[in-house]
Amino acid sequence: MQGRPGLNPLRFHYVVDAETLETITQLAVKLGWWVRNVGQEWLFHPAGLHHAITKFVEGDQPGISTMVDEEDAEGNLRSIKDARRQADWVLVHLHNHEWDSDKGLSAPAKFVIDFARACIDAGADVFIGQGSHSRLRGIELYKSKPIFYDPGDFMSMSDTVARLPADFYFSPGLSAEMRSCKATPADAFDARKALPKPLSPPGGYHSAKVLGSVVGVCSFGDEGRLNRLKLYPVTTTGEPRPQSERPMLADAEMSRKLIDYLAELSAPFGTKIESENGVGLVKF
Repeated sequence: MQGRPGLNPLRFHYVVDAETLETITQLAVKLGWWVRNVGQEWLFHPAGLHHAITKFVEGDQPGISTMVDEEDAEGNLRSIKDARRQADWVLVHLHNHEWDSDKGLSAPAKFVIDFARACIDAGADVFIGQGSHSRLRGIELYKSKPIFYDPGDFMSMSDTVARLPADFYFSPGLSAEMRSCKATPADAFDARKALPKPLSPPGGYHSAKVLGSVVGVCSFGDEGRLNRLKLYPVTTTGEPRPQSERPMLADAEMSRKLIDYLAELSAPFGTKIESENGVGLVKF
C-alpha cells in the first residue's frame, strides 16, 4: 500500500510438466491437502491454511521451473522506474532463499534470474540477491550493469545470544532434553551442530566447495557506465564461538580460491573474473 510500511513481496510459482503435476496432485490428495484448479492454475495448501498457497502451472516443457508472479513484479518494477527518475544511482536488493533444484544451492532459481534482468531493464544500476546462505553465487554483467546473484554472507547471526524462542528447542532432530526448561541457548547450539546433514540442499548451507564471500566495489564513469568492478574476498571465523562469523579479509591463498570459485560460478553467465594481488577483477 502506498504510504504505509510493510512487506514488499515477490511471490513466485512453479511451472511443471503434466506428469509432474499429476504426481503432485495425487500426493496432495493423499496428504489431505486442499486442492483447487482455477483455470490454468493448480493451488495447494494444507487443510485450514487457506492463504498459505503453493501455486503450480502446467507448462509445455518437461521438468520444473519457477516464475515470478506478474502482479508482484509489476509493483516492484514500478518502484524502480520511479526511483530512476529521482536518483543518481538505483540499487535493488532481493532477499531470497530458493535455488535451482537441478544445479544446486550455488545456482539462483530461474525466477530470480528473470527478475534481476527485468530490474536492470527498468532502470536499476546494480542488482543484489542475498539470503541464500550458499556462501557464493555467480555475477552477471547484463547490459553493462552488475547482477550479484549472491555475494555471500557478510555477517551471520551470533551464536552467543542470551535468549532463543521456544520453538528453537523443538526443532526436528533435537533430543527430548532440549525440550526441558533446563536447556540453555549453548545447549541448543551444540545440539544443532550435531544434527545430520539435510538431503536437500545436499549437505546444507556449508556444502560449497569454497566457503567465503566477496565485497564488491563498483566504479561508474560517464553516463553511469560501469568501468570497474573489484571483488574483495572475505572469510569468517569459525572458532571460538564468541568470535564466530566475524568477517575478515581473506589471506592470499584463500583469496585465490574464492576468486577462482566465483569465476567458475560466473562463467555460465558469460562473466570472466581474474585475480590481481588478491583482488578479483571482472573483465569487460
